[in-house]
Amino acid sequence: MAAALLGMAHVLLSMLSEFKPMTTEQIKTKRLAALKLSKGAAGFVFLVGCLALAGWAFDIQALIRVLPGLSPINPMTACSFVLCGISLWCLQSHAKSVQWAGYVGRATALLVVLVGFLKLGECLFAWGIHIDQLFFQSKVAEEMTRGLGLMSPNTALNFFFCGLGLMLLDKKTGQNRWASQTLVMIPLLLAWIGLIGYLYNPKIISGPRVYPPMALHTALAFIGLTFGILLARPERGVVAILTGDGAGGIIARRLLPIAVLVPSLLGGFRIMNQRVSLFGSDLGVSLMVMICIVISTGIIYGVAASLNRTGSEHKRMETGLRDSEKRFRSIWQNSGDGMRLTDGEGIIIEVNPAFCRLVGMSSEDLVGRPMSVLYYQGDNPEQHLQKYRDRFKNGQIEATLEQRIRFRSGKLLDLACTNSFIELEEGKPLLLVVFRDISERKRAETASRESEERFRALSASSPMGVYQTDIQGRCLYTNAQWLRITDQSFEESLGDGWMQALHPEDHEKVVSEWNDCIQQKRQFISEFRLQTSKGVVRWVRSRAATIIAHGEIVGYVGTTEDITERKQAEEQMKRFAADLEKGNGELKEALANVRTLRGLLPICSGCKKIRDDTGYWNQIEFFIRDHSDAKFSHGMCPECSRQYFPDFVKEGEFG
Repeated sequence: MAAALLGMAHVLLSMLSEFKPMTTEQIKTKRLAALKLSKGAAGFVFLVGCLALAGWAFDIQALIRVLPGLSPINPMTACSFVLCGISLWCLQSHAKSVQWAGYVGRATALLVVLVGFLKLGECLFAWGIHIDQLFFQSKVAEEMTRGLGLMSPNTALNFFFCGLGLMLLDKKTGQNRWASQTLVMIPLLLAWIGLIGYLYNPKIISGPRVYPPMALHTALAFIGLTFGILLARPERGVVAILTGDGAGGIIARRLLPIAVLVPSLLGGFRIMNQRVSLFGSDLGVSLMVMICIVISTGIIYGVAASLNRTGSEHKRMETGLRDSEKRFRSIWQNSGDGMRLTDGEGIIIEVNPAFCRLVGMSSEDLVGRPMSVLYYQGDNPEQHLQKYRDRFKNGQIEATLEQRIRFRSGKLLDLACTNSFIELEEGKPLLLVVFRDISERKRAETASRESEERFRALSASSPMGVYQTDIQGRCLYTNAQWLRITDQSFEESLGDGWMQALHPEDHEKVVSEWNDCIQQKRQFISEFRLQTSKGVVRWVRSRAATIIAHGEIVGYVGTTEDITERKQAEEQMKRFAADLEKGNGELKEALANVRTLRGLLPICSGCKKIRDDTGYWNQIEFFIRDHSDAKFSHGMCPECSRQYFPDFVKEGEFG
């Protein structure tokens, strides 16, 4: 006996040895498991009722009374269990999205309440309804001859309270308790009493009685039904405490099985001793007392040891929380970004120094006051406050946003805001907003945007083609003049599409020069030909320079000038120069062949003969003929004609 007591104490201590708090994920897992058990309980109760009805229909005694000699289950009891199973399944949280499920669940629960109420009225007030004899009347009458077959009063009472519990599953009482969990405690106790009775004395139906006892499978079904109702909403009431991570939940999970099982086992031990007379009455009572002392001592010791460990863990947690608080406070005080903590009504709970510097107000002027005190009076601060309240209530506050705010101090700032909710277990959620001043960035963006707009305007009106590329040389933008020169669409020119406009003979050279410039990160200058899709060839001069941002090359911008006319003029000038050069050569050759007369020529003043180098006098025409390439043709002037041939020359013929 001592060994048995020590073994029991060891088991109890092992049950109480671990009181570790559960994580949030473990709590969710336990509650999901509770929901699954509730669904399983609904199926179990429904199955018990169906099998019992099948037993009555096909006269299967194992389904009617489980074991020979035990009390049978009444057909109306079986039908009520079927209704309870349907009701519990339809009222599960997963079925709430189906509109008709709630109506079916409450309607079947109402039928169960009506069955219990009518049977209780028959037992208490002798109503002649006999609702438990509506089905299988002849078979029930046969059982009644042995004092069995009817629904017992405690079964009727259980159905009445279970039906009410199902109907009021989501209703609270005046003391803020869940009505269903309170109601089903009575059926649970009555069913447990019936089950213990069968465990202590299987022949419980022996002896005369007015009403038969609760059937064994009826008691089991009620235990399953009550647990299913309790577990249907595991986040509420008793079940929430049992599945929670608090000290009460931890102790309850450890002690409740002991509180239920140990007295039941001791009672069975006491009854067994009376039957077999192992010990006398006094000794039996003494053993019961000793066992209770040992068990109580073991429970107290286990709880004390576990609470000591829990206290140590709590101290470590408190130390960790204090350290965490110090770190948080250091971050809060020294952060360069402004931080503000507000509740759902827009009341400022706390601000950090950076926020005070940002808005130009002290923490004493802000904490405990509505956030409308921040805004400039001319901007309707109350409207800002109401807008905040509506968004907080509806959960429409954006995680991140940028906005321009004019504060009461007159400062106008562009701010980037990061919003996050802080969930507090003991209170309502708060909103933490982190403010970062982005005014400089906004001004830079505005300047960049204006510069971009100016660039677009200049490129649109430029007489030359303008293009822009990224650092890899892929085209990002081309203006209208560039598109006119290449005869491409804007989409066709983007990326590497501009290369399709290169003349086939210049394609390889231009692409190679362009890639070399990209790799060496230098400017690009080249003259080449373009050929449109219609076969028109144009000469262009292209020049591209690097775009530098924050000290790094981010792309290229360039111009393309149509130099076709200049190229044509250059070709014409080349041809003219060649022709001129050719003419000059011919002239030089002609001049080289020209013979010239130089120096003093002796000429006769009378006959006009010229003396040559040898001393002979020659006619002037012969001398010139011999000393130059000139040739003479002979004629007669008018004076000589009139002098020598007066008869042949008419007066006035030569004017």
